[in-house]
Amino acid sequence: MRHRYLTAVAAIAVSLLGIVCSRNDALVVQVGDQKLTADAVLELFRRAPDYRGSEPTTVENLRTFIDREIVPDLLFQHQGYCMGLDRDSLVLEKLQATLKELLTRQNGVLYNRIIEPCEISETEINELYRREGVQRRIAHILVRRRETADSLLQRLRNGADFGELARRHSTDRQTAQSGGVLPRMIVSGRVEAALDSVLFSLAVGEYSEPVWTSAGYHVFQMLEESERKCPPLAQERERIRRLLEMRKQQALLESFLRDLFDRYAVTYTDSLLERVLEIYEERLGERLLHPDRLGPAEGDQTIAVYAGERMTLDQFIHFYTAPPPGMRTPLRNTEDVRDFVRNRIAIELLYLKAIEMELDRDTQVVAQMDLYRDNLVRRLAKNRLVNEQVEVDSLEVEAVFRTDADRYRDMSAAEARRKIHKRLQQKQAEELSENLSTQWRKETDVRIDDGALEQMAKHVTAEKNLSRTPAKRE
Repeated sequence: MRHRYLTAVAAIAVSLLGIVCSRNDALVVQVGDQKLTADAVLELFRRAPDYRGSEPTTVENLRTFIDREIVPDLLFQHQGYCMGLDRDSLVLEKLQATLKELLTRQNGVLYNRIIEPCEISETEINELYRREGVQRRIAHILVRRRETADSLLQRLRNGADFGELARRHSTDRQTAQSGGVLPRMIVSGRVEAALDSVLFSLAVGEYSEPVWTSAGYHVFQMLEESERKCPPLAQERERIRRLLEMRKQQALLESFLRDLFDRYAVTYTDSLLERVLEIYEERLGERLLHPDRLGPAEGDQTIAVYAGERMTLDQFIHFYTAPPPGMRTPLRNTEDVRDFVRNRIAIELLYLKAIEMELDRDTQVVAQMDLYRDNLVRRLAKNRLVNEQVEVDSLEVEAVFRTDADRYRDMSAAEARRKIHKRLQQKQAEELSENLSTQWRKETDVRIDDGALEQMAKHVTAEKNLSRTPAKRE
């Protein structure tokens, strides 16, 4: 079976921003209206077995590779566009989802526009290094509801014993029996920024206001502080600088999101946040939602409103249950549910902002989307013209099963028949693909630029020679 080089590189191009930024856009191969530049062909060739040999790469090597691996895929791609598959609803849906992901992900196009480079001063580095020179013993009480945390804090201020309340009320089973004392000393800069600012602002014996994290609401008490030995500042400077830069960038992003949420007047339906918890269950490490527990019309109720749009309870369930059960976000209280809804809405609002800024017209984004569209059209064309046309006769499966009985003696008859069916299906698909490619090649204008191939052959040979040259010793 031929290697699916175009598919593999298309996937890589979509996942890594900038891979399609061409340094050499000379046209090398054209099949009908479908074209590949020298850079694209080189990227494909580097992943092929043909590239690994020690012999110089020749024009004939490259032409053989293009004829065998690239032209057949471009023929299917050409047919797909002729069939109008670029307007197929499935293709359009996947393109929309991919564009949204490209524009809104961290370190994506919008992120790099709104997050400016952060200057970190020596004073800031020195201050964090100084704070890292101390460590604190912290105790906490963890509960699910804000009202519970407020009540416990008031009892502490009225003289209640922290350890006793932790043992009786904390949901952190690992620390409750020890009076809420965390097993390790806390070092500034080694916990999330929101916690860091709270924990290192407390005096010995002081209680914090309730602090929300993904685990629930915490009430902290600072028990003691001591010095710790740190590596020299010169050794730690770059790590501290990167940490401070990351924190500043995160703060900028959160500020940007707050402005978007205010601008688009995002609101939540608290009763439905509670309703989610009623249909949520954690069982054997899996996080489950039970939509069958909803009433007939509940699924269409609005859990949040944003930018003139709404998220229904059914949509929430769809988003939440998309990952496997063991990989889903825990929903231990209404703040967890609100955070999940907020994160989904954040993607939509960032996407609206990116479109407003016309980032969908960014050169890199357009190039990646074109490449991804080609990939989708090609795959759909193969599916329609090959995979859906292949039919394996059950009599043929039985004949192979009887003939090669010894080959399948270590598996059940049903499993053996499934394997035979799949093998025959693949064989038929390959034969049909080759026949179609042969037919289309006679009908389609296929051009390969030998002049461009000659330049590529020299480039690849020099590249391979350079990779084999031992590095000079100092």
